[in-house]
Amino acid sequence: MKNDTPGISVIMPAYNAERFITQAIDSILAQTYPHFELIIIDDGSSDNTATIASQYADRDPRVTLIQQARGGVSRASNTGLHAARWDWVARMDADDVALPQRLEMQISAALHDPGVIVWGSHAYQINISNKVIGLMEHGPTSDDEYEAMRASGEPFFILNPTSLFRRDIALQVGGYNTALVAAADEELWSRMAPHGSMRVIPHKLLYYRIHSDSMTSNHMMYQQQVHAFVQARNLAWMAGDDLSFPEFQAQQRQIPWPRQVLLRAQTQGAFHYRQAGLLLSAGRRGAAIGALALALLFHPRFTISRTWMRLLNQRRLSQEDATERYISRKM
Repeated sequence: MKNDTPGISVIMPAYNAERFITQAIDSILAQTYPHFELIIIDDGSSDNTATIASQYADRDPRVTLIQQARGGVSRASNTGLHAARWDWVARMDADDVALPQRLEMQISAALHDPGVIVWGSHAYQINISNKVIGLMEHGPTSDDEYEAMRASGEPFFILNPTSLFRRDIALQVGGYNTALVAAADEELWSRMAPHGSMRVIPHKLLYYRIHSDSMTSNHMMYQQQVHAFVQARNLAWMAGDDLSFPEFQAQQRQIPWPRQVLLRAQTQGAFHYRQAGLLLSAGRRGAAIGALALALLFHPRFTISRTWMRLLNQRRLSQEDATERYISRKM
């Protein structure tokens, strides 16, 4: 590699991912940008994940397998961060699929605007059958949007498996928080924010897989709690103070019980809405209607607005024939 050509370290935590990891690895090896290494961290899998990854490592020098005892995705991600050779790190999940131009577009953007330390992108949502079921178009696409979000204390939602970020800064602030069981990426971006800007490329560069068996209402409740914590801590920092997660949790326990009941109902509504979408994509219309009815009961405003947005997105997706052709050809 030429000295002026930046390398990218792609880190892929994997736990019991044998069903999808081949697609994930193949999508990285097929990148149009050739200057990368792929580090797969097997997090104590009990299936054939490590065997599959080892076969790739044996025949492709760009692939490295690290095996460790089960410690969670944040710990596995930190293992990858420390093992990475290059200044830029790209996160990749073992059940997602990167579009071929992902790394090339992101490193080109990084070279063009060196003040940005975290890059993300938009994404397609797919189900376990590789069917495109939705879009994810979140995050600041300009410095003005970034600065407005930071001034408000709003957490930066940059989808973790689309992220390309500066390794040195991530390590400087301590890497992923292993005490958090969800939304650790959002919390990491918050700690990195004082060191540079963050941006999302408004192109869909990933197929992000949604699992019904990995999504629980308790998991969603925890994600929302971390989201609220990051926002509260951002505001505390802006006021010259600090806030730890245990302190925030103690504050939350002081919220009057009617408010707590409402928050729980809203989480249940969001959970049932997501379940409805997955059931519908699997052809289980009756079950999907039931889940949607529960979503309306628990969180009507959210459900109505998201359903309307979903209908608009489905109309857009129906016009993107290339997406369906890619899925059917490559998966």
